[in-house]
Amino acid sequence: EIDLQAAGAGLSIGEDLTQPVPDLEELPAAEEGEGAEGETWDERVVVVRQGQVHIELQHRSPPMGDAMLLRFCDWLDQQMPLVVQNFPYVRRSGAYVDLSDNVIGPDGLDRLFTVLRTHRVPCVVMKAYRNVLNDSIVDTLIEYLYTQPESFPMHGIHISHNKITDKGAFRLIRAAAQCGHYPRYTTRLPLWLRLECNDIANPQKLIVDCLHENFNVCLMGDGMCSRKDCNHYSGVHVQLPHFFHQQRARQ
Repeated sequence: EIDLQAAGAGLSIGEDLTQPVPDLEELPAAEEGEGAEGETWDERVVVVRQGQVHIELQHRSPPMGDAMLLRFCDWLDQQMPLVVQNFPYVRRSGAYVDLSDNVIGPDGLDRLFTVLRTHRVPCVVMKAYRNVLNDSIVDTLIEYLYTQPESFPMHGIHISHNKITDKGAFRLIRAAAQCGHYPRYTTRLPLWLRLECNDIANPQKLIVDCLHENFNVCLMGDGMCSRKDCNHYSGVHVQLPHFFHQQRARQ
């Protein structure tokens, strides 16, 4: 079983690095309507740790929305040349992004992918669970899966507890199965995809549909995967832990 934290550190170059991006500036004030206290970005938001860029915006108080994430991305776009200059290997080891437990939608997340792509830093792990992402974000993720660097494919996407539907989930799984990057060339590991607790009405039918399309999907439990003979490792395109646990099942 792949752990997202381990997956995010999987490309570590072995150096003992836990240090903030140098000369970080503060974003001087909050967006209009976000609160009188203002919003600043301290050195803990963007750090290079174990050879990877870590962007850590999880559990913000008040929760971060699209408008604030867009402002952060404008600031990050200005900082990334300095990051790459001081830590050039991040273009190989990539970024570990955690936006979990906010109110982020498709616009903000799309902009963040654009900034990373502009500076040629691959996104290795994206954690954005417990937000307000809907099927609109699927186009962004599909584009990234197809155009990501062949040598540095994404390890994991954690977008549980959002508003992805059956159609969006199937399109995302299809892209992972057909983009040519999974199983990964070096480790033969699949894409780790967390889609539980979304607006997926019939997850069982979706897995059957994947079987009909020859998408090798693993749910990490015997008899649950798209292939009856799945050994939870060989030839798997996507692993979907906890997939049958959806919002509608709890109502």
